[in-house]
Amino acid sequence: LYSRLFANTQIGSYTHTDLGVEFELDSIKKLSMDYAKAKESAFAEASQTVDVEDAKHILQNDKLLGDKVEEIVKEWDAQKEDFYQKTGVSPHDELAVVDNDESGEFHDELEQLLLE
Repeated sequence: LYSRLFANTQIGSYTHTDLGVEFELDSIKKLSMDYAKAKESAFAEASQTVDVEDAKHILQNDKLLGDKVEEIVKEWDAQKEDFYQKTGVSPHDELAVVDNDESGEFHDELEQLLLE
């Protein structure tokens, strides 16, 4: 039923999306780590010549951008897995095109399920 419900929609492309790949998570993590190191190094150098006390809050990040994006990716993956379990759709399923001749039968089946 779900494969027919999702046919001809963009839902399939979203349910199969790998956010880690889409966001290039490895690159983001590396860049955010490099940025944090460069920021610390710049502050260390600047503190030798000027007072940086008022700007120390800039160094006090609780999480790097890469770590935040990784959390979002993990949450997305968990939600996708939950979706797969609730719908019975497999991550490897290809969503089929609905044959217009079956649309009345499908409509009746969908309506019956929604009424339950």
